[in-house]
Amino acid sequence: MSHLDTLIRHCGTFAGHGINYEDQPFHGELILEPLLGERGLTTWFRATGIDGTTYHEERCWIAPRASAGLGLWALSSGHPTVTEHALTRTGDGVFTFTHGDPHATDTFRRALTITLHHDGITLAYAWGIPGGPFADRSSVRMQRS
Repeated sequence: MSHLDTLIRHCGTFAGHGINYEDQPFHGELILEPLLGERGLTTWFRATGIDGTTYHEERCWIAPRASAGLGLWALSSGHPTVTEHALTRTGDGVFTFTHGDPHATDTFRRALTITLHHDGITLAYAWGIPGGPFADRSSVRMQRS
């Protein structure tokens, strides 16, 4: 089974609680849907604080890249442009998509790790801004809803 097929088999609606990079608790909502006859996958994610403030909202498309492998294209409230990520790590239901070189301190870089569980999914974000360290920033464990 391909990586894309594995992700598509996990489509559905998920909800749970996590902590963001400012140590603020949030409620996470995620929708995963097949795209164009299962040629890809679309995601919608939102992190909402206890007071109702939207901390983060994001739409992604996961599909085969022209240059080989899977890619993830993200449009998010936390970045002014669409960012392309390459699938850089897989194993045991874990998929990490990376934008930029995590070791390059002169540019923005980000990694989104999707971990599939029998009863849900975890999203974990790591990032670094120019001049700053690349580090784990937030994560959320969600159950099917």
